Amino acid sequence: MIAQVGYFYRLTYYDLSWDAVEPLTYLYGIAIQMAVLSYFLLSGRDLSYEGLHAWVKGMYTRDAMKAQGIDKAALEDVLVALSKHRHRLDLVRKLRG
Repeated sequence: MIAQVGYFYRLTYYDLSWDAVEPLTYLYGIAIQMAVLSYFLLSGRDLSYEGLHAWVKGMYTRDAMKAQGIDKAALEDVLVALSKHRHRLDLVRKLRG
């Protein structure tokens, strides 16, 4: 992004004038917006820092699980069973006072 600003600054003040660069920056901005919209429509994922963070975290988690030989389906089954047991344990604790 800093490189883009630097490039447009150079075009504006050294190579061309603002009258020539203004339409270029406008069209460039529209092209970026269309690319982001196309990405969202095709992938169904939000193009944001949070979305990127979730994607990277999922990628590294999946690779780490594969390297350790952990089956994702089996892990999900264990987590569901753990959740049920925690719920039952909470009920027992409430009954005991």
